[in-house]
Amino acid sequence: MDNQNYSNPLTRILAGAIDAIICGVPYLIAAFSNNKNISIIFLGVTIIIAIYNFYFLVAKNRATIGMQFMEVKMFKIENDKISEAPLSYGYIIIRDIISGIISDITYGVELVCIFFTKKKQTLH
Repeated sequence: MDNQNYSNPLTRILAGAIDAIICGVPYLIAAFSNNKNISIIFLGVTIIIAIYNFYFLVAKNRATIGMQFMEVKMFKIENDKISEAPLSYGYIIIRDIISGIISDITYGVELVCIFFTKKKQTLH
């Protein structure tokens, strides 16, 4: 796997945008609905989609819905080599926490790294 093809930044951004739309539309319906029951239902739908998309799909397929559409997969690097081992839920949760903290601290500037690193990676 040393000749790994790394996805380009635009592909990764589009995959993230697809995921944001999938989770964002039900959230917006919940946020702007005048009906309390509809808001609660769509907020629940948003949570279910987010959990399914970011945890179950990533653990099973190494990709969210947006990543699958854009043909991008997530891999873990162990000892400077890409690991074929399945991604654990713990790894995914810790990765999301760390990426959130780093993104908050740097105001998202860390994401710019994908344009300048050989492996198209961000700081997290």
